[in-house]
Amino acid sequence: MNNISHSYKNDIKFKLKETSEHHENFFIIKGLYKDELVKKEDIIYIKADGNYIDLVSSKKEFPMKTSLKKIQSSLPKSFVRVHRSFIINIDFFDLKNLKDNTIVSLENHVIPTSKQYLSLMTN
Repeated sequence: MNNISHSYKNDIKFKLKETSEHHENFFIIKGLYKDELVKKEDIIYIKADGNYIDLVSSKKEFPMKTSLKKIQSSLPKSFVRVHRSFIINIDFFDLKNLKDNTIVSLENHVIPTSKQYLSLMTN
């Protein structure tokens, strides 16, 4: 069951545009009135809920309709899946500071972790 409320679905104002190899360091995000460039290195984490994600950068949050699986293949190696619903940019996190199945970013974002994904990281 999808936990995103009906009103949230109506608030989706962004979508990823297809990018070429020329634009491999950033996403082009299509907004209602203008396109925005988001550097991949500025993305703190990506949270999924069904076929919807919140792409959270250091400057702005972008809710959009896509899946983690679709976006994961276009992310650099600094992005790691730590939970079935979260991918983090390890440049913003101290991976040594894991407590109670959570990890905290340098900006104080609290992200849940799962043993399954964390064991893949350490192997």
